[in-house]
Amino acid sequence: MSKKSSRNEKKSATAPKLDKGNMSPANPLLRSDVLKLLNKSKKHDEGVHISKISEAVGISDALAKQVLTHLSHHDGYNIISCGDNRWKVVADLGEQQPLELQRLLGKEYTFGVVTDSHICNVHSRLDVLEAAYTYFAQQGITDVIHAGNIIDGQDKNNQFELLAHGVHDQAQYLSDHYPQRDGITTHFLTGECHEGWFQKREGLKIGWYLQKWAEDCGREDLKHLGFIERDIILEQPFGKTLIRVIHPGGGSAYALSYTSQKMVESFQGGDKPHVMIMGHYHKFDFNYVREVACLQPGCVQDQTTFMRKKKLAAHVGFCTLTIGARIDGTIGQVSVNWFPFYDVAYHNKLNEYKID
Repeated sequence: MSKKSSRNEKKSATAPKLDKGNMSPANPLLRSDVLKLLNKSKKHDEGVHISKISEAVGISDALAKQVLTHLSHHDGYNIISCGDNRWKVVADLGEQQPLELQRLLGKEYTFGVVTDSHICNVHSRLDVLEAAYTYFAQQGITDVIHAGNIIDGQDKNNQFELLAHGVHDQAQYLSDHYPQRDGITTHFLTGECHEGWFQKREGLKIGWYLQKWAEDCGREDLKHLGFIERDIILEQPFGKTLIRVIHPGGGSAYALSYTSQKMVESFQGGDKPHVMIMGHYHKFDFNYVREVACLQPGCVQDQTTFMRKKKLAAHVGFCTLTIGARIDGTIGQVSVNWFPFYDVAYHNKLNEYKID
């Protein structure tokens, strides 16, 4: 018998695809096998055909589609269709539509602004976050903008500084420890670094995942704003005021204003926002570049070992941002209040002072 005929016989003798006893699409073994296959094929733009998935895992096409649906809609993996029954997992969330806050029609509004809290890292300053939200509540602020790195994520560089390991435990830690005040909603951006490591490495929609986990824990106040960059539109009677929240990459410059200046200068004509809130650099700075009010709101994390090694300072604190827009959407007034904090020992000593 020839080798070719032998291979044909083996092929014809292949058992039909079964659903392995009507296994649930939530079965962890099935999900793991399908996800592993998709991750191996990340670089193939055409995606993986459903028949290849079902054949590799040993299930029917119908069950394979159910597993894909479960991974996408329940587990939060960013699985997209490439057409022709082909699928792939990607890190890019695609184009995001601006968030329109129509209730702000024709009025001045004050936001609370925080960034780079790095929850789960031993250097995170939960005491500063609590102080920020107490102040926001006292001032009647209802919306807080968080400009990225709400959790610390995990990779080889920070694993020994973590209070919670893995995406599940970090999501739970966030839900348990992030400040919560009645009437205040936190709109948090996710960056490509830190929490974004989960998205870049595993294809997990980390912002969606953190919000869903919080909702499952009974918290409705943590809302994912977007990935890396998102515009917030304040509707005015004859125009729109645009706030751009962004968590870029790269290192700090020696001049505090340089990073925001270069960012605004990079915007194409007609794409400039009226206000830009920029996280990532752990610095406080407020300046006005090309008619864009630029705010770097500091951070809520002490200097880490990595930052010390790179000679990067941490400006610990939070801000309030007040915007008054004209009827056509242009900025008529903008002001920032900066609340600086220092090392924990200083604040402990400050609390010991007695005033008659």
